[in-house]
Amino acid sequence: MKLPSDGPSNVQLILNAVDADGTGTISGQITLPEGSPAPYAEVYADTDDYTHSLYTEADESGMFTLENIPEGSWIISAYLRDDSDEYGSPETVTLEMTSAGGTQNLAEPLILASVLDIGEVPVGQIHGSVILPNTQPVPNTFVHAENDDYTEFASAQTDENGNFTLTGLADGTWTLHATPPYDNKDFEQYVPSMPLQVELMPDYKDITLEHSLVLHQSVKHIQGFVKKGDQGMGNILVFASNWDTPDGFKEVKTKADGKFDIWVGHGTWEVGVFQSHEALWVLPEPKTVEFSDDDKAEMESMTFVLSEPDGSLSGQILPRNADQFPPPEGDDVGAGIELFNRDTGYSVYVALNPDGKFHIPLPFGTYEAYLWLDPERYPDFASPVFEPVEIDGGEKKVGIIYLEKRDATIRGAVTDAQGTGIPGIFVSAWQPDGAYYDGETDSRGNYKISVSPGKWIVEPSVGEDAGVLFTGYSQEVWLKPGDVRMISPFEMEDVGNVIIGTVQAEDGTKLTDLVAWAYARLENSPRPVSKARVENGEFRMNVPAGTLYVGLRLDMQSRYSLKEELTPSGNRSRSASEMTGTSATAGAAIAEMRPYEQAIQASQRDAARKSSKDDLSVTITLTSNDAFIRGTLKNAAGEAVTGVSGHVSATPDDSGHAWQEAEINTADGSFNIPVSGGVWNLSYELGTDAYMSSPLEPIQVQVTTGTTETQDITLTDLGQEVSGTVKDPEGKLVSNTRVWMRVPYGDGTFDTQMTTDSEGRFTFSLPTNNVDQGTGAKKASKDTAQYVYCVGTAQSYCGSDINCLMQSITTCQQYYLRKRSPSSKDNDEIVLTLRSPDAAVQGTVFGGNGETVEGAFVTAYSVDGQKAADYTDENGAYELNVAKSAEEGGSDIWIISAVYKPAEDNVYYRSTEARLDISGDETEITGPDLSLKRMGILPPSETHEFRVEEGWSHTLSDGAMIQIPPDAFRTLNKEVTIVIEPRMEDLPDNAEDRNVSYGYVITIYENSTGKEIVDEFNKDVLVTLRYTDDQLEASGIREADIRPAYYLPASDSWQTVKHFTIDKKNNKIIFPTKHFSTWSLVAMRSDTGTPDPGDINNDGSLALGDLILALRVCANFSLSSGVVNLAADVNSDVKIGLEEAVYILRAIAANN
Repeated sequence: MKLPSDGPSNVQLILNAVDADGTGTISGQITLPEGSPAPYAEVYADTDDYTHSLYTEADESGMFTLENIPEGSWIISAYLRDDSDEYGSPETVTLEMTSAGGTQNLAEPLILASVLDIGEVPVGQIHGSVILPNTQPVPNTFVHAENDDYTEFASAQTDENGNFTLTGLADGTWTLHATPPYDNKDFEQYVPSMPLQVELMPDYKDITLEHSLVLHQSVKHIQGFVKKGDQGMGNILVFASNWDTPDGFKEVKTKADGKFDIWVGHGTWEVGVFQSHEALWVLPEPKTVEFSDDDKAEMESMTFVLSEPDGSLSGQILPRNADQFPPPEGDDVGAGIELFNRDTGYSVYVALNPDGKFHIPLPFGTYEAYLWLDPERYPDFASPVFEPVEIDGGEKKVGIIYLEKRDATIRGAVTDAQGTGIPGIFVSAWQPDGAYYDGETDSRGNYKISVSPGKWIVEPSVGEDAGVLFTGYSQEVWLKPGDVRMISPFEMEDVGNVIIGTVQAEDGTKLTDLVAWAYARLENSPRPVSKARVENGEFRMNVPAGTLYVGLRLDMQSRYSLKEELTPSGNRSRSASEMTGTSATAGAAIAEMRPYEQAIQASQRDAARKSSKDDLSVTITLTSNDAFIRGTLKNAAGEAVTGVSGHVSATPDDSGHAWQEAEINTADGSFNIPVSGGVWNLSYELGTDAYMSSPLEPIQVQVTTGTTETQDITLTDLGQEVSGTVKDPEGKLVSNTRVWMRVPYGDGTFDTQMTTDSEGRFTFSLPTNNVDQGTGAKKASKDTAQYVYCVGTAQSYCGSDINCLMQSITTCQQYYLRKRSPSSKDNDEIVLTLRSPDAAVQGTVFGGNGETVEGAFVTAYSVDGQKAADYTDENGAYELNVAKSAEEGGSDIWIISAVYKPAEDNVYYRSTEARLDISGDETEITGPDLSLKRMGILPPSETHEFRVEEGWSHTLSDGAMIQIPPDAFRTLNKEVTIVIEPRMEDLPDNAEDRNVSYGYVITIYENSTGKEIVDEFNKDVLVTLRYTDDQLEASGIREADIRPAYYLPASDSWQTVKHFTIDKKNNKIIFPTKHFSTWSLVAMRSDTGTPDPGDINNDGSLALGDLILALRVCANFSLSSGVVNLAADVNSDVKIGLEEAVYILRAIAANN
């Protein structure tokens, strides 16, 4: 269904009989397959184009009546009310309603389809027993089984004699293992049995194992204590987790003296303490131990110290209009609160009390909160979205938080190219920062998903053996309470071919140890239509018909590099637009990929060959990395820097090589990175406050194949300290407030952020600048300033809270080369004073057709560092809470703009920046009306499932790339889903940062629980974001100012990443991260400090470009966000106009 760009408000949704304006009536009955009534079934009537829908509910006898039906053709369908997995929709019936109306009765009942119609029910069984090494049977323990592609699972519990039977198994290879009985002290020293593979075949479906599964006694021992002060703490739950092995989880309770013992298997184990309901202490950080893979007895000792909290969070979760939480099953309520501090990485999960109450002790900080609900236990409810929570001492009471009702419905179908429904396909609905639900298509290809109101991303998930491929994109749908929405069918493609691939070395040896992912893509998109992990040097991909480009993505730190292949065009000099006709960033990605791809022609199967697949053979040859970049960290005096931990990374200038990294030897400051021949860009990340932790620009090194290049790295001292405090308007010190500081340095800008401590203090270590050594420090006009630094706060949005505070004035200071006296202003401590909102700016946002726009995101910032934002209401109106600046150094000049992406449409719009002076006595200020103009198209959102142990690599349709190594996440779940949503809204521009383009909301969820994974990752994930020269030019952005950054909702600010590589040749930025968030490329505003008068584009000179900008402003030309530097005015009116144009013209003439 093609939805209007204006969104769901223009799509007529008829949700019950009284909403329709017709006179017709349709009656009938819904039954189950055996003929009995289907009580309270949901009955739908849809127009044949699915743009109008009516809904009613059958009575206890399955009888229904749809009333007030307008003239037209109506399709009648039904579902069981309880989202039953047993029955799907019946064969639909189409009825024609005339203008005369009247009543039509169905001649026959609508019979719900049984899911048994989808295919044969697996009937395989495996019988066996579980014993100890002395042959003693193990009762009440669990046996788990999974098939060879991990798409099906089964489990069974042993009886009192240790016997078990696994049932409902399909043909194929199953891997079995038994785990020790949970919470049984007699078996706490045992570990799971060795995996056992069993083959089920058509004639061999009932198998009794010849040998028992044997639990092994552990020889790996973790021993320790849990204490608070010097006192041992009893009855504390301690866990040990091994993220790399199945069932790698153990938990015990401490004895009265605080002692615990945990027996585990080999491998790396994370050991920690669980937070309990009654805890009055802060959760300590987990510890890590590693045991060798052998039979050697090993023991590791540790002590956990419980510390006093700085504050606590308490509240209660309840269903709306209810006074109690749904009753739990046993001790587990199946719900809990998870809190995460992005500044410190501290996270804690606490299960709810049976009454829905919670009390969580916490250290100082700002926390993002998530509520997890077991979807099977609470099918009618969804988790609400929480605002960030600030803990600054005492108990923070949030009161009652109500669960959302899942009272909206998404309906649809999955079909083949001929429109025939496909059964057994799972369709998932995701919220990028919220919940997840799914449904399975019935025997006729229809599905139904109950969700809460809001925005949802819907996409099917297709297994490898499904016989079809989904190469399309997700659909976005916005729902209000009670909405029922039929979305467009997801059309699948036939698997016409299978690519069988081999990856080998140059001597023809199969690379069985290679970690890589194969992909196949279409000509005009970098996004793969099929992917497969390389295993034992081989891969297998189902692909559609057509011309495909097949290549590899190598894992980070791979020992191999890609070898150039022959592409069909044979011409690598064509521009991206000529090659693809797609966006510039996508074209740039394709241009990098093509030299290392093979073109494959996959023919379309005809009807006679429909039951077979044409296997296509591909061999990919890799070269071994045989070169090195070696060097030493050195200080300004040329001496080796020792005792500093960290790593040096090397990013290739060519996409045929893998990103590399090496640890720094703390003993002598040396590093040694294995690479291949080519151009490499070095960066580093240091764990020290004495030196700049990362370079402002990458260090480029040319490496010759088979050689070792030496590249020492001279570190920048952070020897200048700047301290200060943050106060509220009454002079009270304010803790937990984010403060930023920036220093122009060299050709770039050193920037850093921190949070004030419990006493409201902050201290920054800044680079020591020595002009005589040619560091490129920014000079004042009289050559007296060593450098300028600017500092300010990053408070959250104000909103309607009467106690909210807004940002301090941005303070800029100068250090002087001349000798400073003790009373010099450089030595004075900085005091940043937050401001109270005392005015409201009100305005309206209009579309290109002159109509008001609901849901536009309006963002504003003042010249002195304040910011505000709002969404427009149903009348297109916005209201911004602001503070007037009465202090010296303040400014009442505001810059306001709007962005908008219509619901269920990928087109996005932006207004020009409008200037507003809010000085005066008014508290209600008329703001500018903003007009939106179309700017471009956002890439579609994407969702993908993958196995944690296999990792994942993917290129988006715009050329952005995410690469996740195997076992990157701290989860015991085998499968996860990643959700990637390109986004324009909620990405604020402010006086410090502006967005280069759109951002990406990236989240990762456990498939089995739906919980978002917010803990820091085990390994770095590599992200590549792209930009274009046109984007930089349109916004007046210097390439040197671009940074990757993630959004901090608690402070409504961007946290820039210091460890990254900018590839100016290919217009991309590559950076490692250990968490997902909302990511964007932002440009630090170059007008830190006082620019030269007339330097409108802030490039450090007065030239023709400044004059053109001034004249365009005078002529009311439309200019993009951030192009004009208002602080470069010549007469202190914070305006750019004719005076500036004349000034620039005279300066240019004088210079010539």
